[in-house]
Amino acid sequence: MNNIKNVFIDFNGTVLDDVDLCLELLNKLLKSQNKASVDINTYRNIFGFPIVDYYKAAGLDFNIESFDSMAVKFIDEYQPRSFMQNINPGIKEFISYLKKNNINVILFSASKYENLMEQLRMLKIDDLFDDVIGISNIHARSKLEVFIEYLDKNNIDKDKSILIGDTIHDFECASYAHIKPILVTTGHQSRKRLEDCGCLVIDNILELKDGGII
Repeated sequence: MNNIKNVFIDFNGTVLDDVDLCLELLNKLLKSQNKASVDINTYRNIFGFPIVDYYKAAGLDFNIESFDSMAVKFIDEYQPRSFMQNINPGIKEFISYLKKNNINVILFSASKYENLMEQLRMLKIDDLFDDVIGISNIHARSKLEVFIEYLDKNNIDKDKSILIGDTIHDFECASYAHIKPILVTTGHQSRKRLEDCGCLVIDNILELKDGGII
């Protein structure tokens, strides 16, 4: 088990397969401004944090509608529809494997904490995680601050922890905290962008179990 005691795992794109839904809602916002839609490849090459910058890259005009207004519209439609999305292949098996080996599994997200907890309950996966880290608003600017606060508050042994995510921001959070990052291609950013981070990139989370990495 390589002496791992804590696995931090991102939610959107890593646990939850919500990429198509997010792309659909982005294109709905673009259509409302008579802007050109984007395809999945373009989406994965522009998506990032903070979300406000990704919206700009997609072509949304904040002079037509404010970011705050668009964020509310997005969440109002995204939240109930997220309950009907699938969990990515291998996630439940992987987490079960971690728990059998006495490894703490902490969910880590840039989603508002209350929304996140509702999603977990509705998806019937709230029992998968030993703890949940979310943020205090719907603007998804960064989850770094709450991550560092959690690590310090809980005296996490960083040398015995890893962070699994699907974005450059996950890599940045792990690197800043001196925790090993692992990125999966199931989510919101392209393999090329993830590989440019220089860390381990996998296509399915079960590679970590089956390959003896964890």
